Amino acid sequence: MGLALSLVALGSFYAANSYVLQLGPHPWIVDLRLAFDGGKKFFVLAILSGPAFGLLGSWWAKSKSIVVPIGMAILFVLEPFAALATQSSGSAVVWVGEVAVGVAGILAIVRFSPKSTAP
Repeated sequence: MGLALSLVALGSFYAANSYVLQLGPHPWIVDLRLAFDGGKKFFVLAILSGPAFGLLGSWWAKSKSIVVPIGMAILFVLEPFAALATQSSGSAVVWVGEVAVGVAGILAIVRFSPKSTAP
């Protein structure tokens, strides 16, 4: 399920980009191909991350451990650093927002989770 949802999300994102981005004076189908070509590495990464997140979600649904949601929040905090390490382009404003959302998520999870949900 994680793989399927990751691929649908990425496909939807790049299909929308083919309408929004100004990729040149050619038919929409060419824009669609260009948009998908730009996201090839993310589709490859989704083959690994999709099933991994599906397994984590399944484990969390059974255990209700706070480890999984805290881990997800930590990914928000670390994503900008991963982008910088791989020399990916991005927006500093978006990265600051991701870190803020991740930190707020961690604080909310720790604050509002019942104590009985520890691993």
